[in-house]
Order: sequence, then structure tokens, then C-alpha cells
Amino acid sequence: MKKTILFMLALACLFCATACNTGSGGNDDPAGGGDPSAITATTLTVSLDTASGSPIPEKFNATYSWKIKDSDWNPVEPYSVQAYFAGTDGKPVAVGGLCPLINKKQEGSVAYSFQIPAGWLPETVKRPYELSFVLKMVETEIIKSETFTYTDGKISGVYTGSIYYYTEVDASGTPTNAEEYAYKATLVQYGDRVAAHDIYYLQDLDGDGIKERETIQPCDVLMTASVENGKTKLTGYGSYTNSSNGLTNQYSGEAYVFGDGRSISCDSYWFTNDPAKKSCGTFDCTKMGTSSIKGTVTISGTDGRSDLKFTEGEGTCVAAVLFGFDGDDMEDNAGAMTMGKVAVDGGIYTFAYEIKDIPAGEYYIFFGGLDQGDDVAEGDRLPDKTGEAVGVRGTDYIKDVAVLTDWIDGNPSDATKAAIAALKPIVVKEGEPVLNVDFTAYVRSTDAPTP
Repeated sequence: MKKTILFMLALACLFCATACNTGSGGNDDPAGGGDPSAITATTLTVSLDTASGSPIPEKFNATYSWKIKDSDWNPVEPYSVQAYFAGTDGKPVAVGGLCPLINKKQEGSVAYSFQIPAGWLPETVKRPYELSFVLKMVETEIIKSETFTYTDGKISGVYTGSIYYYTEVDASGTPTNAEEYAYKATLVQYGDRVAAHDIYYLQDLDGDGIKERETIQPCDVLMTASVENGKTKLTGYGSYTNSSNGLTNQYSGEAYVFGDGRSISCDSYWFTNDPAKKSCGTFDCTKMGTSSIKGTVTISGTDGRSDLKFTEGEGTCVAAVLFGFDGDDMEDNAGAMTMGKVAVDGGIYTFAYEIKDIPAGEYYIFFGGLDQGDDVAEGDRLPDKTGEAVGVRGTDYIKDVAVLTDWIDGNPSDATKAAIAALKPIVVKEGEPVLNVDFTAYVRSTDAPTP
């Protein structure tokens, strides 16, 4: 089992960083050299380097141009432009500082830039993001620009999973024991910056599988996204303050993103001041949504078998959503999952499953009958050992046990790859359950190697 305390960051809440280009990069001369006295309408035109409808960036670079009609013009008063996000309560939320109109020109243009705050935008900012600009004379609003709309980045939303913190290592430095913590956190992505906040420790107090206690943790995480070998990589750092003794530890770590932002896996994090980067633990998490997939798996090939271990108890069967089949590691494609035991009726083994709280997207369903139920726990990624039975379903399911065995054991043949590639995904819409996703799984051949 893996374990970890969150690697986290206490973020400064600096709300804006703004720059107005008053040098050669901006043009404060009257557009076209026209006569300002001929201006009959006040206008404000804004162009941005990130198109409306895109994911929200960390920084906006803009050019705005203005014309102020005579009745709105007072040459002795200061004019400026302020950027605002629409608020959930109807009140606009200012972002960036005021950018003055250069040299008090009645007509002109100027370059303008501002950044999202160092942490994240407040919860009062409306989503999707609606950004507009207001031309002011002192504090009096003269005119408002068109509205630009931005969406959340792919690595945004509420994520839940398990954190592992190593408590024992052997003489070689290999972890031999760890503590596990269930958690959830809100992530938000602005360009290459990903921030995690509102991190909660989750507890199941009565053993019913529902984590009803949520305890806020004194930590935040700040990460930078990049692409490495075709995968999205997160490099992060942060700090955690232990409330019982007041001590603060700072951590750094690396994680990878899978499933178009729906799953994150960190193989190691360490104390920031450790040049050897000795691992303190790991974590995994998946994005939460409001949909579910439900069905029944019938296991074929159990007839006359008395040696099967996945039929023996709790937690010996797993159903998980897969995002696809890319890459060398099946776990890279694994998302939310559920575990339980088989039911037996007239010698027929079945496993009823429901995978809850998944976001919209395309999915396949993986079933595994495990020979060691302790290899994986609720909320973990897929087990290292794939066990004794296996099944895969999209809009149809794989019916050839040889194909399943070849795929699950790694290094599949071209024929197996083609069979898997022909499988079409299940399409899940936000808030809508997908029911009766039934299929057949198969007991692996006793001659097949066990990973």
C-alpha cells in the first residue's frame, strides 16, 4: 500500500499584477490623425491574445482603443480602463489595476496586461468566466466593452483520492509501511498554473463506506503544468503545518495527468530541502462529477473450478472506468472505481457494480476478479496484479478470453490491439446516469502467466 500527507503550499493572496505599456509597444497617438472634435460617439474596443471561448489563461495581454465624444470628454480629469469578472451575486470583481489613458488623449490605443491572482480567483467569480472592461472618468463609468467568456482549464474541479505517507523503510531505503489518508481538493487551472485549495481530510466513521466527516487541512498546493514524453506533467511545491505541534514542512513533487484531466497520479514527493529527493510518499486522485455507470458482470469459466480466490470474500472484485488504451501501463488510463464481492445463484457468479461521481466523457469499463483482495482499496488505481478474471466493455464487450489475457498481460499482439481499438466507448453526459451496462467477464486460463 502507498501513503502520503499532501504536499502543499501556503499561497500569497496577491490579487493582481498589471502592466500598461507606455513605451514603444503602445500607440497613444490619435488613430488615423482625425480631428477629436469630430467624435460623435464614445467607443471602447478591446482585443485579447486569448480568444473568447478558450480555457482561462494565467495572463491576459490586451490592446484597447478608445474614442470619447465631446459630451463625455473633460481634458482635466483622468480616464482609465478597469478589467472585471462577472460575480455570482451580480457584483463585478475587479482584476488587475486601473490602466490610465495615455497623455489624456481623447482618442488613442494602448497595450495592457494583467495576471490572475497568485493563488486563485475568489469563489464569487462566475463560471464560466465573463470578462469585460470599463472605461472610467475618475470613478464614473462611461462605457463597457463587449464580454469575453472563458472556461475552466482541463485540470479544474473537485478531485478525490488517497494520499500515502511512508512510515517505515528497510535498510535499502525501500518503503515497507505507510499511512493512508482519503482526501478531496479543489483544483483550478490558469494556463500552465494549477492551484489546489480547500483540501479536506475524509473519514468514514461507521464503516458504511461513506466518508461523512470532512476536516479542512491547513495546506495549499501550487503546480506548473508542462508536457513530457507526450504526457502532462505537474511539478509542484507546498507546505503543511501540523496543527498539533505547529511545525511546518515544505514539500516538492511530480505528478502526471491522465484521461484529459480526469485523473492525476503522483509517484513521489519529498522534502523540498532534500537534494536526494528521497520519497516521502505518493498520491492519486480522480475528478468528481455528477454521473454514474451501473450494471452487472457475469463471470464465465467458473464451472467446476474450486481454486478461484476472487469468489471468496469482500473486496475481491473491482470495476473501474478506463479513459482509453493508450500507453504501456493500463493504470495510466484508470479512473474512478468500486469494489465488492461476487454473488452466486445456481452456480452462476455475478458482480453488481455502480461507479459514482464521474464527470462527463467517454469511458470503457474494466472488471477484474482479484486473487489478492488486499492489493487494492477503494479509491486506489488498478491493482498491480490483475487476478483471475477479466472483462472489458465499451458499447460492446470483448468476448475472446485469449484477447483479454493477451491485453492484460502486456505487450499485446497486433491482432489484440486491433480488437481493442475496435471497441467503441460509452458516452457519459454530466448528471445523467448510464444504466444496465452489463457484460461478461472471463476466468483467465490457468496456463496464462500472472503478472
